[in-house]
Amino acid sequence: MTSFTSMVTFLVYYILINNDDSANGLLKHGITFIFFISHLGLSRKPFRILHCYLSLIFVFVYVIITVIYQKGFRQMAVYDIFDWDNAPNAVLYSFFLVVLAPVTAMACFALTLLRDFVSQKCRKVDEETEKFDSV
Repeated sequence: MTSFTSMVTFLVYYILINNDDSANGLLKHGITFIFFISHLGLSRKPFRILHCYLSLIFVFVYVIITVIYQKGFRQMAVYDIFDWDNAPNAVLYSFFLVVLAPVTAMACFALTLLRDFVSQKCRKVDEETEKFDSV
């Protein structure tokens, strides 16, 4: 769940929130995204399309926590897009998160299928090379 959630966090941060082009802006969420993509591409760990339900649970819990944090404890919003004093925008962005999680899961699943396809093709080339080397 954490790897996939890091990808959703990266996308939301850089699409909706980021206005910092410095190295610090990249280090906030970009490094975890790079680790996730490299892990997804280099490992044989399966990624199931149903893994998106974990991120949906995370999104719902995160939205509830932001509401409780801001309204219950009378704190400032952590991110401007989740400022519940401006509830229509916050609800719109929350809905965007709910839509983004399954779309990102499908993209990750497609990357996994591509990884497996490339791996299978590379193994076939290796097997054919071994046949010619043994002759």
